[in-house]
Amino acid sequence: MRPAPAPDPERTGSYLICATPRTGSSLLCGLLDSTGVAGHPESWFRRQDEREFAAEGIQPYPVLYEELAADPVRTATGVLGFLGLDLPAGREITVRHKRLADELNARWIESYRRRA
Repeated sequence: MRPAPAPDPERTGSYLICATPRTGSSLLCGLLDSTGVAGHPESWFRRQDEREFAAEGIQPYPVLYEELAADPVRTATGVLGFLGLDLPAGREITVRHKRLADELNARWIESYRRRA
């Protein structure tokens, strides 16, 4: 997990979650929503927005899917730190999304690895 830079209180009034499809953005939105301090985020991605973000000096906080899948609560905690938000005392980050992997997925993975 990357250390969060010092938050800029002047710029943390809102945030964007930009993702490509099937990379865990709904999971991350649900985690942040569960904190009670990060609003009710949704996610969209349009590649052309990247240039506009850079031109406006918007600093991204990249989240890798592998990190999110391995430890969603830690990943959400990192995002909160980046935004300069504290989790209220007694509040926990809740994983509301269920992993879609099941025995069928495991068989496909096993079959793929045997052929590779």
